[in-house]
Amino acid sequence: MSVGTSDLMTMLKCEDMRKLIVNRLQAPVVFKGMIESWKCSSWLVKDWIEACQDLKFNFRVALKGEPRWERDADYIKCSLQEFFDWVNETASKESSLASYSPSTHWCYSSYNYMSKVFESIPHILQVVDWKTFGFENRKGKESTFWVGSSGAHTPCHQDTYGCNLVAQVCGRKRWVLFPPEDVAHLYPTRIPYEESSIFSEVNVTCPDLSKHPKFRNAHPYIITLEPGEVLFVPKLWWHFVECLEPSISVNTWIELPSDEESRLNEAVVRTLMTALIPVYQPDEMEWINPTEELVSPEETLHYIRIVLNNLCNQREKNIFTSDMTQQVGSDGSCEKKRRLHETGATGSYQDVTSEYAWITKVPSLTFTEFQNVCCANNKDKKGLEGLSCSSSNIEVPLKDVLNSFVHPDVVQCVVDKLTNLFTCTSSETNKV
Repeated sequence: MSVGTSDLMTMLKCEDMRKLIVNRLQAPVVFKGMIESWKCSSWLVKDWIEACQDLKFNFRVALKGEPRWERDADYIKCSLQEFFDWVNETASKESSLASYSPSTHWCYSSYNYMSKVFESIPHILQVVDWKTFGFENRKGKESTFWVGSSGAHTPCHQDTYGCNLVAQVCGRKRWVLFPPEDVAHLYPTRIPYEESSIFSEVNVTCPDLSKHPKFRNAHPYIITLEPGEVLFVPKLWWHFVECLEPSISVNTWIELPSDEESRLNEAVVRTLMTALIPVYQPDEMEWINPTEELVSPEETLHYIRIVLNNLCNQREKNIFTSDMTQQVGSDGSCEKKRRLHETGATGSYQDVTSEYAWITKVPSLTFTEFQNVCCANNKDKKGLEGLSCSSSNIEVPLKDVLNSFVHPDVVQCVVDKLTNLFTCTSSETNKV
């Protein structure tokens, strides 16, 4: 039975809801009946097409059958009308998608920051409202828009900033998630490089256990997100996302106190990548995501100083980062996360899902169950080209070298050194 938004607000005050999301939830959950007040909650595809008018979106197009990097796709621009005409196989010969077949290809427009994309249609920014989640001033301007066809996906990755609320508006998406402590089982890589995204080399839809044997020890969580549902993704949870049918979704990343520390780590990674990629990237390879670009060393160093200053001010104000999940070690360990489990902090997660009928936990699966769900139809498909190290005698060690330079252990050493130096310098300055 659907629960009305007014009833939800009676059960849980906005501020309590915000605290629940930011401080209490330790694992992914699904909220139901929470976006009924959204102006777009009852919109059909035709309503989105009408609202977006002739606005052009950036789409990437690739063959179905296996996950792909963003660089391994063609890029086109088209309207939602053109996109859905293509999905329904009614596209005109003049369509930019005419040379692709929806039976063999998928098409995805992702990471559309609504404040920029809908700048010419500002009223769309008002059809999204995260007030019922405790974020009263967060609307479309602070949200991101996604639209994709069946098979469209993002490779398995981890976001280093914030937690995530994802509202499924039209169609269905399957989410495969892994907890932060699974990092050693997911073979993380910073190539291709993208700030705040750490990718997994594993093809989760068809894992090659001879290349990635530790993956069988991972702890997958799987949920199919239905229209009207909202998924909460905690900070640092890995996820592979795939459209099961033509889909529209909207998300917002919620900033956390610990993000300032994460930004410092990412600034160090960017500094290293800025120096290393131009030197070591083979001519035939692209080690930077199409949506990312390297900046000058001067700009990177300036950013490091800003982050250090912000972090220092944060600590002086005694803003404790209780939500912070510690960087993982070389063995994949995550001590702070482990302590949360041992002290029963995740019990609050169980309490929440039993306390409120409109919050359901995302189920965890055994590896065998996971294979039956995600890999049953992919047994004859080849693994991800380029997601694992190439057989090239040159590329393998070069990628290993770069990934070693930006390994969390190394980055944390640099961060600790920078923090200590900056703190000492600031202290001496204050004395004077």
